[in-house]
This record gives sequence, C-alpha cells and structure tokens, in this order.
Amino acid sequence: MDDHNVQNATFEILKGIQTSIAELRTDMDRQFGEVGHRFGKLEDGLRTEWRNNAGVLVMMRATVGHFEERVRTLDDRVDDMQRRLG
Repeated sequence: MDDHNVQNATFEILKGIQTSIAELRTDMDRQFGEVGHRFGKLEDGLRTEWRNNAGVLVMMRATVGHFEERVRTLDDRVDDMQRRLG
C-alpha cells in the first residue's frame, strides 16, 4: 500500500469515528431530555400527592374535632342523667 492510500484510509476511519461521536452526543442529548421530562412528571406527581395528603390530613383533623365534640356532648348528657337518677 502506498502512502497516499494509507492517508486516505486513516482519514476515512477518523471521519467515521467523528460521525459516531456526533451520533452518540445526539443520542445522549435525546436520552437526557427524556430523563429530564420524566423527572419533571415525577416532581409534578409528587407535588400533587403532597397537596392531596395535606387535604386528607385537614379533613381527618376536622372529623376528629367534630367527633370529640359529639362525644363531649354525649358525656354531658350521661352526667346529667346520672345526677338525676341519684
């Protein structure tokens, strides 16, 4: 093989490597974009779950408060009945 053919072959190999690197970068950028999008969706879902859970806690506290009030009223009525009966 003469020197000119070796240089041409080397040049073609280097162009192929450069093309492969460019394709790899493009593919990695696309994949990182997809991963970023997925993380964004997860963050949105987590925020929604936090809001929903906070709402459930508020409702539970209100329900407990209402229940305690009803039990207190019932206790008062039982105490009144016990005093009347002696």
